[in-house]
Amino acid sequence: MCSRPSVIFTAQTYTAKPNAILHIFSNRYFEYLLRTKKGGECQLKSKRKMFDFKSYTENLWSLFSSASEFTVGANTDIYRFRFEQALGAEQINALQKGLPVFDYADIRDEQVSENRGFTYNIFVPHGCGEHFDRATILLHGLNERSWAKYLAWADRLAYQTRRPVILFPLAFHMNRTPADWYNPRRTLLWHKLRSASNPENSEASFANVTLSARISDAPYRFYTSGIESCYNLSQLLAQIERGDHSLFRKGSRCDLFGYSIGAMAAQVMMLANPDGLLDESRLFIFMGGSSFNKMNGLAKNILDGSSFEALHSYYGNIFINSTPSTGVGSEFDHAFRLLLRPDHLREEREKRLAALGERVHIITMRHDKVMTTDGATCLYPIELGKRVIEERDFPFEYSHQAPFPSGTQSNNPEVISSFNSIFDSATEFLLA
Repeated sequence: MCSRPSVIFTAQTYTAKPNAILHIFSNRYFEYLLRTKKGGECQLKSKRKMFDFKSYTENLWSLFSSASEFTVGANTDIYRFRFEQALGAEQINALQKGLPVFDYADIRDEQVSENRGFTYNIFVPHGCGEHFDRATILLHGLNERSWAKYLAWADRLAYQTRRPVILFPLAFHMNRTPADWYNPRRTLLWHKLRSASNPENSEASFANVTLSARISDAPYRFYTSGIESCYNLSQLLAQIERGDHSLFRKGSRCDLFGYSIGAMAAQVMMLANPDGLLDESRLFIFMGGSSFNKMNGLAKNILDGSSFEALHSYYGNIFINSTPSTGVGSEFDHAFRLLLRPDHLREEREKRLAALGERVHIITMRHDKVMTTDGATCLYPIELGKRVIEERDFPFEYSHQAPFPSGTQSNNPEVISSFNSIFDSATEFLLA
């Protein structure tokens, strides 16, 4: 295991000359660090220059979009691996067979091959050898189709923790659906059809029509996709622990970084702790950690009004009173139920959260309208909540979906400073 660098810095650009890779410090005055290929030595340059966050993220996306299985970056390299669903496949298939056909695409969930077999990406820090004994799995938000905003997060975490960061897609998200489901030409048509049948539907858009239609047809899909994601994560964790992954030694462990709905998936995993795979793991949550009933996913890029109402009505009135699952996978079902509502199974939930203690750290944002601070604190015993939940605010306009503004605003020094503060905190927590 390689040691943490004495100075923390992050990549500036990937457009350096072929014989050199450029780095940049993330302190108040940014300085270049040139790592030449000759002997792998590092040489400090005295030049100072403002950090170009916009170019950094654009170049990361350019690299990430490469079709190659291995891409050389500045601070990190990007590896692609294939995942084929095996663990829980029978149980997942049984759950999905009870769901209606997705009418717009005329396909059943269990028939979506892209969801059962897919690629995932790992950011691997330079200079730490070929094998690792610890990694961080980064889990994304609801209705996401692009890793673009997460690339800087993964690059920063991998470099600062000196551990690989795994970008793992949740079921029916990112690259785990047919491309047509998020093709603007197709979704614009679906949006027109859905709007014609429900012209009063709030927050309806071509960006959320696929997920909204699927949830409206069967709110149970939120549960089945969540259970499937937990099985998939368990399969990956077990593979890494056994030493059956080419990047990791036998006995390796993973920590979790959860954002938005990915935070809920991570909480379910930590509470369920399948086969003890997360006994020693830590969970860092950013803009997440809310009870289900206090989540507000009503937005043009998340859920429309009809699907949002159907989702909350189903889980708040029907599912919460249904018979819990037993047998294989029941640990995921029970963990999810613990997070539905603060007054539901409170005693057991607080006992389980107390057992996790300060292996969980949650940063909420004051003006987050999707995952509020109150939504997170209501799940915790008061004193424990004070220790593990931290509310912050940024000195610029932000939203749940875009905590760090893109485009020209991304080079605002306050944006860069805020980005640094979040990921320095994540690094410190994950390395504790």
